[in-house]
Amino acid sequence: MLGDNTMTDFDDGEFTRALLALCEKIVACTKGGHDPVYLRGILYEQGGLGTVRKLVVKGRNFTWILNKLKKYGCLHLSLEAFITQDPWRSRLVDQGMQGYIDEAEHRLQQLGYERAIGEKMSNSISQREIPGVLIRKLAKLFKLYRHKDIDRIFLDAGVPRLTESYEKEDKVMALLDMVNREYREKRDINPLEILGKILEEFMDSDNSYDESGRNDIHKTLANHGLFYVKGGRITDIRPASRDTPPSVEPSSSAVKEQAPKEETKTASRYGHSGIAQQVKQFSLWRRALDTISHPASIFILTLLGIIASFL
Repeated sequence: MLGDNTMTDFDDGEFTRALLALCEKIVACTKGGHDPVYLRGILYEQGGLGTVRKLVVKGRNFTWILNKLKKYGCLHLSLEAFITQDPWRSRLVDQGMQGYIDEAEHRLQQLGYERAIGEKMSNSISQREIPGVLIRKLAKLFKLYRHKDIDRIFLDAGVPRLTESYEKEDKVMALLDMVNREYREKRDINPLEILGKILEEFMDSDNSYDESGRNDIHKTLANHGLFYVKGGRITDIRPASRDTPPSVEPSSSAVKEQAPKEETKTASRYGHSGIAQQVKQFSLWRRALDTISHPASIFILTLLGIIASFL
């Protein structure tokens, strides 16, 4: 499990490539019945984060695309489904994009997607990374502990000591990041199971002066659709109020369209060539598509975009 202990920043290039690969999966799943030209074009122009900010915004009418994917049995490959599942869900939340995930889940719930995959998601809940925002909160929390107590708690949870010396806050961040990295590279551990064991001593304590800290942890977990249950367990099923403060609810912050940090003007950043002309042709009909919402009109313009890409 030991290795480089630096926290990793969000990689928009990696996210964009993952979404471009998703486009190819959609074509394969629908057997060519739906080619996400519009999605692909936005990805080339604005990158992954810019695409989510543009398309997963409250009020945008793309339900016809979701209905089409549902008809083909490919709803699980939609952009909305993609960003609501880890590892990208946790990483997007760390980028302040919880509102977009809430909107995506709302769209999927309207089509019954939650019911269809509920069991699958429940079974995979332990295979999620520890959210970065929670890692930072725990680092501040354990700053009040002694080094030997931090070592003991993490060893009891199955996390070995670090070979290098760190300040307490940096040590906790490095240890938790090491757990996430081990999961990403080998998939042989359950990060949330380890997290539950690490939290157990603090969360199950009867000390009244820790109450605000426990509530803060509950709220942070709830923002990621997670809950702590007494005994050192993390679950995605809301427990009885005796285990979780009644006031804690998952975040439902309003969705605000934000400008992307950096717009991508060429596709070379993502390892693709020969796309500049397609993007140029695509941009004209995309502007028209942005101004209308009628499904029939969108469908016609989508076809025109496909034809234009071959001219």
